[in-house]
Amino acid sequence: MEARLDPLEWRLEVDAVYKELLSIEKEIELSRQRGNGLLDDDIEEHRRHLEMIIELCKEIQESCGVQVRKVFSRVGETLTD
Repeated sequence: MEARLDPLEWRLEVDAVYKELLSIEKEIELSRQRGNGLLDDDIEEHRRHLEMIIELCKEIQESCGVQVRKVFSRVGETLTD
C-alpha cells in the first residue's frame, strides 16, 4: 500500500474540517445558552470531545509548514525507490 498525499491538499482538508468543527462548537454553545446552562452529560461530553478535536486540528495546522512538506517528500521518494 502506498500513500500519495499532497501536503497542500492535506492542508486544505485540515482547514475545512477545522472550520466545520468551529461551526459545530458554536451551535453547541448556542444550545447551551438557550437551555439556561443546563447541559445533560452526553452533550457536555460531546462538547469536550469537540474542543479536543479542534485543539488537535490547530496543532496540525501549525505543523503543516515547509518542514512537513520536506518530510512527506523524502518519505515519498523512499517509498518510490
